[in-house]
Amino acid sequence: MDEIARKDIQIGDTVVVERAGDVIPYVVRVLEEKRTGGERKFVMPERCPVCGSDVFREEGEAAYRCIGISCPAQLKESLKFFGSRGAMDIEGLGDKLIDQLVERGLVRDLADLYGLSKEQLASLDRMAEKSAQNLLAALERSKDSTLPRLLTALEFATSARPPLS
Repeated sequence: MDEIARKDIQIGDTVVVERAGDVIPYVVRVLEEKRTGGERKFVMPERCPVCGSDVFREEGEAAYRCIGISCPAQLKESLKFFGSRGAMDIEGLGDKLIDQLVERGLVRDLADLYGLSKEQLASLDRMAEKSAQNLLAALERSKDSTLPRLLTALEFATSARPPLS
């Protein structure tokens, strides 16, 4: 938001972008001469568009975060990180599956992953009995993970929320 304000970047603007680092695009400048008058200022929402909870920005940080303890979007991101290679390395726990698990209410927190049954998993879209069994086996293997991996996996689940004061 600081950079958007500093460069006066508005919704509908034409901008010059260059590669910064390996992947991240960098807005060099706004082409103000291309403005039509239909552009509008971007305002960071004060409430999460998914769950309606307050949005929080830690002083000195760039990121704004939903602080809703039951936010489905936060849960999905936590599950993605938890199951990633750098964390618990749960093969088969992909984005589309996570979406279904959360949207159907089968997973409400990280621990719910370990209570899933083969029948619950097999009933999901694009999951058959074999895929369900493979995911259950991957979940079982993750229980033997190292302490550093577990701590890394759990750190993200709590990092999105500000400290309670």
